[in-house]
Amino acid sequence: MMGSLLGRINQQLFAGGALRANIRLQEAAAREAAANYANLVLEALREVESALQADRRVAEQLTQQERSLEALRQAEQLSRDRYRDGLISLQSYLEIEQRRYRTEQNRLRTQQLRWRTRISLYLALGGDWSGAATAP
Repeated sequence: MMGSLLGRINQQLFAGGALRANIRLQEAAAREAAANYANLVLEALREVESALQADRRVAEQLTQQERSLEALRQAEQLSRDRYRDGLISLQSYLEIEQRRYRTEQNRLRTQQLRWRTRISLYLALGGDWSGAATAP
């Protein structure tokens, strides 16, 4: 009977030790999961910040290009009038016209880049392309 009692005590001590070890293991797993989640959140915030900065830079470029384009349109109109009056050559007028065309093309490329940065921002904020309607 004494041997049986000692056997049960030893068994409960080992079981208790195993339970404590299992609790420590579960706590470590929970800490690891929390650290992984924190890293994911920080990475997501970095992506959003990068997308916002890129959008801001492209918006500034677009504004500058639109100003340049407006100035070139005015210069082209003035050159057209001066060419009609015989004050400048056709080549001079065509050079200004080509500059306006190049500036318009650059502005369109920048506009495309702006839409790409907006898409990146949308995706960084958690948007998707599945098209599935989400419940409010």
